[in-house]
Amino acid sequence: MKIYNFIKKAVLLFFCCQMAISAFGQAAQTINPDGGASSLLDDGLKVVVNPTGYLSVYRLNMAQYCCGNIYPNGAGNGVRLTFRFDQNGTNYSTSDLLITACATTPAEQVGNDWTTSITGYVTSPLSGLQFYITMNFFYTYPDKYFLVDYYVRAPHNPSYTIPETVHLYLDHDSYILGKDGSRSYRYVGASPASEFVGDYRLVTDDVGCGGGANNPQYPSHHGFKISGSYRSYYSAGYSSRNTKNATGMLSNTLSPGTCIDDGIAVEFTIGPLSLGQTGVKRIMHAYGENQGEFNSIDVIDPIVPPGVSSPVTVNFTTATYSEQEGNSSHPATTVQITVGGGSLAQDQVVSFTASGGTAVQGTDYSYVKGFTIPAGTYTTPQTFTLNNFTILGNQLCQSNRTFGISIDPNICNDLIILGSSTSATFTIIDDDPLSMDPPSAQTYCPGNAVSVTTFTSSLPNMTYAWSATNGTAIGLPANSGTGNLPAFTALNTGAAAIAATITVTPSQTGSACSGASAAQTYVITVIPPPVVSVSANPSSVCSGGGSPVTFTATVSSGSTTAMTYTWNIAGSSTTTSSNTYSATVTGGSTYSVHIVNSNGCVSAVTAPQTVTVTAGVTPTISISGATATCSGNSETYTASIANGGSSPGYQWLVNGSSVVGETGSTFVYEPENGDIITCVLTSSAACAAPNPVTSFGLTMMVTPTLTPSATIIGVPD
Repeated sequence: MKIYNFIKKAVLLFFCCQMAISAFGQAAQTINPDGGASSLLDDGLKVVVNPTGYLSVYRLNMAQYCCGNIYPNGAGNGVRLTFRFDQNGTNYSTSDLLITACATTPAEQVGNDWTTSITGYVTSPLSGLQFYITMNFFYTYPDKYFLVDYYVRAPHNPSYTIPETVHLYLDHDSYILGKDGSRSYRYVGASPASEFVGDYRLVTDDVGCGGGANNPQYPSHHGFKISGSYRSYYSAGYSSRNTKNATGMLSNTLSPGTCIDDGIAVEFTIGPLSLGQTGVKRIMHAYGENQGEFNSIDVIDPIVPPGVSSPVTVNFTTATYSEQEGNSSHPATTVQITVGGGSLAQDQVVSFTASGGTAVQGTDYSYVKGFTIPAGTYTTPQTFTLNNFTILGNQLCQSNRTFGISIDPNICNDLIILGSSTSATFTIIDDDPLSMDPPSAQTYCPGNAVSVTTFTSSLPNMTYAWSATNGTAIGLPANSGTGNLPAFTALNTGAAAIAATITVTPSQTGSACSGASAAQTYVITVIPPPVVSVSANPSSVCSGGGSPVTFTATVSSGSTTAMTYTWNIAGSSTTTSSNTYSATVTGGSTYSVHIVNSNGCVSAVTAPQTVTVTAGVTPTISISGATATCSGNSETYTASIANGGSSPGYQWLVNGSSVVGETGSTFVYEPENGDIITCVLTSSAACAAPNPVTSFGLTMMVTPTLTPSATIIGVPD
């Protein structure tokens, strides 16, 4: 046995929609909107809950009541709900009444479970007082039935002295699986104690049963099931099955064996209800294939909390509320009410109206009228944050907008008393100032193809206007325009860089905001190619000498940042990041260089230059002079040279030591015995090697000078 006993949620979300259906502007809610369409009948039911209490059910995407409209057609009709009243079973009203809806809740899905609700009232013709109705709907996908709890609360008005019973009638003009014609049947279960009243169609009813051969060839049925039993029921054509006697009863007749154009009407009662008392009945609405497939599913009435409520007073906590608009829809979280004074035995709904101001409902905000105050004691006031207002955020630059909120008069609930603060102003604070992404600075060389610059923003529906200083000087077709910056060929015929300042001003379609404060500025620079010259040090070399030449590139104009240098030396190419390059050259070598800066601008190749290579010469030196002399004599020595150049240098040495001042080609010197005379030649000739050179040495033989002497010897006579 499958048992369902749904517990009513403490807090319900109530949404006000744009389609006005009842006096209070509530809208239909759709349970399982993507279901009820499969030809395999495996995607459950699609149920449209109308604020009038009418229920529109779809399978095969067709309404299951006359006349099989394709969804969403026919969504305002279906299973009809009406009311009548009696006092103590003796005084019966004869008027069929509809609910006046005060608040609806959205069709809310949690997993496979769906819920929605209607709250409103029906005015008794007998007492002239309002009875308060709440219908809670429960559906679990992909079941072929849903449950409705029908709550009725008697008025809390002291003038209500005679208990009344509320009669509820459900009427279904069957159009099973989109086709007319069916039979009726009734099932009374022993365990569980319940009653099912419905209609069905057999496989054999494909011909001769109302809709004739158009009827599908599989069994199907509809019906209502209740805990206990119905007070009355009737299957017949539309007019006859809704005929009631003086006490409001249907005829309690069926046509089980006759295939006719019929449907089912059932009656159940809640009451008699005393002052402020609440009663409830749960009804299964079933849409299946096989007669009897719902017999084992029990229907259990919810338990009504005991006690009688006393009114509570409701106020806003302040006269003004505000929130950021945001980029997407989100519940408002700042609107609060205080509830105080009485005690609520059951949850009660307070309703609101939003209007006025500069905000537009459905564009800037939406709301539902109802907010549920949970059962409880409110002798100590409590504060609640409303969840029934939604800010419809966007990414459009707008001014702040306002709307008014007021607590509705208690015509929909006599347990709600308006306090002294029943109206407030809500301000939607716009948080979407115009903005755009800053474009990046750009640098180009003359002749470069510049692509379209696309302007962007995180906001939608943006447009742009741009202006440029020096725009045409760098190759732009104009100095102003709209949209993206167009493609162009970079231009610069001068020797200095040209900078164009681009100012972009955004705007937004549908927005009155000025984009001046959001304008972005960036610079496009076109730099001339670098101009380079090159030099060599030394500019001439000796052949076979092996000494490298250092080449230096000098940039005289254009960008000089992050250069690369391509050296062309003696037919060989080398690229470096340095403006100098060393190489050993041979006779007749030429050299040149070109450079590329960091922006890709390429210089012209320098004119070929030549390094002079000179043949080498060998300097020689010899000396001549006396190698023997007498002590005290001065001798002259003479140097003979070859390849000494135009200004040869001499240095005379005695015994390996330079003689100060003796730098001529001759040397006069008073030698001593054993002195060695040499001379060093430093050639001034180009490419002289070795250089300097030293002569051979002259070794001196110096003979001491003899002084003659005589001795006179006297001989005595």
